[in-house]
Amino acid sequence: MKQLLPLVREFGKKELPSWLAPRLARVLSSRLGFLLGRVVEAVPADGTVLGPGTFVAARGMADGFSAWIALTPLGFVHAVADTLLGGEPLVPDDSSPVTEGEATVLREFFQAAVEAAAEAVGVGNPAEVDVVEAVFRVPEGEYGTVDVALDVFGFPRGILRVVFLAPLREGGAQTRPVLDAVPLTVTVTVESVPVTAGEVASLAPVYLVLLDTADPLAVKISVEGTPVFAGRLGRRGYSFVVKIEGLLEGGLAVQEGNFVPLEVPEVLGDEAPTGEPLGMGRLHRVPLQLTVEVGRVVKTLAEVAELRPGDIIHLNKPSSAPVDLLVNGVVVARGVVVDAGGRYAVQVTEIFRGAQERTAQ
Repeated sequence: MKQLLPLVREFGKKELPSWLAPRLARVLSSRLGFLLGRVVEAVPADGTVLGPGTFVAARGMADGFSAWIALTPLGFVHAVADTLLGGEPLVPDDSSPVTEGEATVLREFFQAAVEAAAEAVGVGNPAEVDVVEAVFRVPEGEYGTVDVALDVFGFPRGILRVVFLAPLREGGAQTRPVLDAVPLTVTVTVESVPVTAGEVASLAPVYLVLLDTADPLAVKISVEGTPVFAGRLGRRGYSFVVKIEGLLEGGLAVQEGNFVPLEVPEVLGDEAPTGEPLGMGRLHRVPLQLTVEVGRVVKTLAEVAELRPGDIIHLNKPSSAPVDLLVNGVVVARGVVVDAGGRYAVQVTEIFRGAQERTAQ
């Protein structure tokens, strides 16, 4: 299996309320014990050093809450993965890199840890976990760190680090809605091609979708569907990355003023519909936009605000993975970029006959 790259970056520290560490330890003990089916003793810890290749990390988000969570040492990480796979820890002192298969099951552990962190600071909404990897990506600014030691019978001692990215107040609740932690979807696309519904319906493997671009590595970086940056696609290790090259003109149009609420009339009558349905055949000439998407990643508003030309965006997607073909946000096919006699094109390799709404990964 492909191994995760061991990377590390050091960050500063902001003082947090004294009640937070013991409260977080109590909640972690309960939630992780339930997940692993074992007694988990969690106590606050200090002085932990995360060296290169010694931990895995994931980011979690909830409404008004965002945090990075790291787990070390790798022996504890492997023991957790073995347990979640239904077995016993195989090699307690295993320090080999975490595989992609283990990273997949470790999402359950990080999900429980994120929910515990959210509960500790008074956020009751469900949290979600971003990709599990071996690197911290914490934006510049104020944040605080809590380390908790985890003792589980048969495991080496583990350390769980939580980096809180939202301001806290005494008592556990945020002082105000924190926009910095609002999750945003950053999408990287090669090109959008005008097509009709009939052309999309006729897509099949080995078909080519011709592109107008002269450089398929020149991409557009959008935030929540709004183009923001021009970038260049590349590879770092096993994964796709995008280097930001400059800002794009335009953006969201915001208009202020006093507006009259729209009056919606009641629907008169409750008669059953009559006549023949429109039918798909009459929709084949409806114009649509087919977008070639390289990948997407979720970042907080604070992280997006810090982006600038020269920054690298990690897509958390293998560089050998196919590109997606989307119509109105729905993945309809996948394929590979090829040179078709002097023009670039996407050769279709996979078709989705059932409509599947694309969600951020």
